[in-house]
Amino acid sequence: MSKSMSKSMSKSGGESASTAGALSYTQLYGTPVKARYSIRFSGLIELNYKDYNTETKYMGNKFKSSSQTFEQKFRLRANGFIYHPKLLSYFAEITLNNSKTKYKTVDDSTWNARDISYTLSTTFLPTRPVSLDVFATRSYNKMDGVTTFDGDSVSNFYGARFYSTLKNFPNIRIEYSHWDYSTDRMTGRREYDEFMEGFDIIKRKVEYKFSIDKLDTSLSGNWKSINTKYFLVYSLSKYSYPNRDFNSTRITLNTKTQFNKGTSLWTAFQYYKIDTSRLISFSADYKPQPLKNIYHDYNFEFTSSKSGEQTSDRYTLAGIWRYRISSRIFARANMRVQYGTVNDDDRYSYKLDTTFNYGKPYKIYDFNALYNFILSQEKNSNELSFLENSLDLNLSTRKFKWGKIFAGYRFSYRNFKYSFNSPYEIESDIGDNSSTIEHKARLGSHVRGPWKASWSVELEARFMDASGNKLNSFESVWLGESQNAEKIRHYTASCNFRYPILKRGSIILSGSYTTGQTNSQDIRKYNYEGRFNYTFFRGLNFTAWWREEFRSKGWWNTSILRTNREFYTDTKTRDYEFDLYYTWRQMFFSLELTSTKLDEGYAVSETKRFNLKASRTF
Repeated sequence: MSKSMSKSMSKSGGESASTAGALSYTQLYGTPVKARYSIRFSGLIELNYKDYNTETKYMGNKFKSSSQTFEQKFRLRANGFIYHPKLLSYFAEITLNNSKTKYKTVDDSTWNARDISYTLSTTFLPTRPVSLDVFATRSYNKMDGVTTFDGDSVSNFYGARFYSTLKNFPNIRIEYSHWDYSTDRMTGRREYDEFMEGFDIIKRKVEYKFSIDKLDTSLSGNWKSINTKYFLVYSLSKYSYPNRDFNSTRITLNTKTQFNKGTSLWTAFQYYKIDTSRLISFSADYKPQPLKNIYHDYNFEFTSSKSGEQTSDRYTLAGIWRYRISSRIFARANMRVQYGTVNDDDRYSYKLDTTFNYGKPYKIYDFNALYNFILSQEKNSNELSFLENSLDLNLSTRKFKWGKIFAGYRFSYRNFKYSFNSPYEIESDIGDNSSTIEHKARLGSHVRGPWKASWSVELEARFMDASGNKLNSFESVWLGESQNAEKIRHYTASCNFRYPILKRGSIILSGSYTTGQTNSQDIRKYNYEGRFNYTFFRGLNFTAWWREEFRSKGWWNTSILRTNREFYTDTKTRDYEFDLYYTWRQMFFSLELTSTKLDEGYAVSETKRFNLKASRTF
């Protein structure tokens, strides 16, 4: 019994000594040794296979191309500390990527790529007011099999950051970084050999290297005597290229001054100089305290720049006023005036944007009216003016049993003028003076059905008439919504359906159909789309999506395309996608299949993509 008692006493004594040592370490450094580990490893293994196939039929000819890519990615990380986590912590990483791609076109080829990178980052005193970071990254890349880009490249990035967040002192951040990149590769070009009656590849070796050294210093704090927060950045950079070297300087200062509870002033100053270019800008945003129901903001901005032989100065003054006239009427006005010079040529512009909003509930209905007026003018090398008046009227129900019914009407008038003084000798200036009147009416409903199903139906009619005179105008192609069309009579029906499936997924169906005339020619357009997603069990998700769209050739009919109308045909697009994702513990698998087909009558192209990915973390 004496032996067992002595053994138990020695065991308890050993435990008490160990506990005492841990407690003394805790009292000295704040963290017990047993609760920490000096190093922890993690990593990633990822395999990815991609298969792309494209087939095109054009004027009786068929073209095929495909590529298969196999990618491997390996990553190993280490996190830890030395002696104590509050003294020095570190992070290290090694990443290796390998990929091999086979191209099958007219000439088959293979492309191999390999890159490996090393990263190391350490932080001294990470939890203290004064800390230091030291970091470095080196990357190596090698490619072969591509005629015009075979070779090696090396990239190095390293530097240090110093932080200071001492109490009663500004926050200081000083960072130095260096980045250099060098490559040694072979380039080539194809040249025709008349004697051999074929093409030869002429190769040559290219060596290229550049580097960037950068020093950033920033100060941030609070000037309590004037209640101002500030942030100052001073940056110096040096760029070294094979043909030339140049420097850059950047200074920015941002402040925020709070005068009282509702009044503040924001300022921003920037000076930037790089090589032969220079930029100086200053802006101030003043937000005073509201005057009863009037909320107002003011902004001033000055910008001066020089680039090569061009110099410019610009002054901008803007204001925003918001006024609640009554509980149902709200008004807003936004005005901006700009003046400046470019190489001693005067430039000016202004814009006025006003809105009046009126809303009133009536029994089971909500009524809303919105009027918007926009006037703008700009004069530089071009002269441009724009005027718009629009009125929106909307009515909707509030207590409809299964949802709500809504109706809306919009009227808009637009006038657009521009002229361009061409530096080339032409008979007259280039310009446009056009007016557009548009009416748009819509009627629809949002319905909530049983089992949390919901759907919506909407009908829309659009009438638009445009008139104007064009002077040698450079016009762009109309894609269905441009004022280059002179007359539009469109009628559209659209619907949307959504149904949840047992909290595991959902079905979404939508579609629209448009018919009518554009410039007195019949048009037709329709599209439908479906999406299905479902979670079979924990970690396994499936998603399917498909879409189809059709546009008749009349859809492209505008005044600028009438001469080549015979070249435009019906267009049909079809897309579908299937995705399968599975996650089990630390492993992840994904399968993706997509297809896109475009049919333009004389040309049909289809692209299929297959992607299989597997990864595991540890």
